[in-house]
Amino acid sequence: MNGNEFKTTRRNALKIISSAIVALTALLTANFIAFFRKRKRLVAVPLPAADQPFLIKRDFFVRQREGRLQVFSRTCPHLGCKVQFVKERNLFICPCHGSQFTLDGQFVKGPAGRDLFKVDFEQTQDQLIVKV
Repeated sequence: MNGNEFKTTRRNALKIISSAIVALTALLTANFIAFFRKRKRLVAVPLPAADQPFLIKRDFFVRQREGRLQVFSRTCPHLGCKVQFVKERNLFICPCHGSQFTLDGQFVKGPAGRDLFKVDFEQTQDQLIVKV
């Protein structure tokens, strides 16, 4: 045998087999997660009144500012707790670790380190269709 021939050893065969098993496991896991991942649902809510700066629902809040609507998740990006509106401070505050957010969803302080997530929505004549 010269050095140019492919030599299959037990070690090489085990490397190939174990790599194939890892790749197959990763593929099956990704498909399993994708299958059971939470599907988005549509929620219809009335448009906030002109004198109402925001509307709070269970999973999101709607912000109306200068005739423009925005929808933000109430889930804190730190550990997933639901942020609560504190009227005295005019902020949304996470009850778990104290992260604070403005009415525009912007991060102020705390361990979250980033803004609240924006939520997709469609506006009809008299309501919003929010994708949560």
